[in-house]
Amino acid sequence: CSTTNHNKDEFFIVDVEDQFLTVFHGFKVEEFEGDRWGRGSSSTAGMVTRIVRHDGSDCRIGGKSTWTSYDARMGITGRLREWLACAGASLDANSRAVLDLAGGGEDVGLAPHLRTMGFSMQLVVDYKSTSDGMEGLLHVHVVPRWTMRKKTDLVQLSGQSYNQAVWRDRTAMGVAVSLKAVGAFPRFDPPKALTLFVDSVVLLTLPVYLIRLILLYCMGNISPVYRCARVMRVNPYRDFHCSFAKMMVAMAGFRLLVDAGSSAGALGRLS
Repeated sequence: CSTTNHNKDEFFIVDVEDQFLTVFHGFKVEEFEGDRWGRGSSSTAGMVTRIVRHDGSDCRIGGKSTWTSYDARMGITGRLREWLACAGASLDANSRAVLDLAGGGEDVGLAPHLRTMGFSMQLVVDYKSTSDGMEGLLHVHVVPRWTMRKKTDLVQLSGQSYNQAVWRDRTAMGVAVSLKAVGAFPRFDPPKALTLFVDSVVLLTLPVYLIRLILLYCMGNISPVYRCARVMRVNPYRDFHCSFAKMMVAMAGFRLLVDAGSSAGALGRLS
């Protein structure tokens, strides 16, 4: 019985950036009470997926940046190099430069390139409603991160004289892909609409104008009196003398009546 070891070292997979990555995405919206009232996916009728870069410009995946529901019925498929290009990165890009592009973070222990350490790729889909249906803006974010996976395969081979064993140890640096759904769908809320209407009426002083309209035009024979009083022009130099004279006449008349009453009371007591 004898044992023979044959060792072979393997390194990078050839043309790993040409591997295909297929993405399916979807969402579900619930009310506060928990009743579902909206959902959709990349293959739902009326859904349009548009892939954009960080600056908002279109990015092509599989030859196009806009995927309709018919185009995405089998998933949004593109090569890894295309997905990385949408994030402004590549497998040979400097890890620190990619980290700065992603918003910064701890750069201790990073490898020189993404190819030698792996990374995490987060696909963020921002959903919104449109006049024709729904639209999802897909952004690609790449963060350098050690993504290591070890795997050992062992195979027992039976021979005529002795058994042979073949094993393979693999340490792979890969891509950790995650999907995040964000967005908001507006919905008409009758109580909030009523509150907004009442607040607007109060802030615009509409009740004052409504009462004025009723007084001037809806009070029958009294309305012309109010209208005349409203349109009357005031001249202080002319109206001051008239008003002052009226007040003096009223005061004199009041005093005359008081004095007359006192005199009559005095005469009654004398008789």
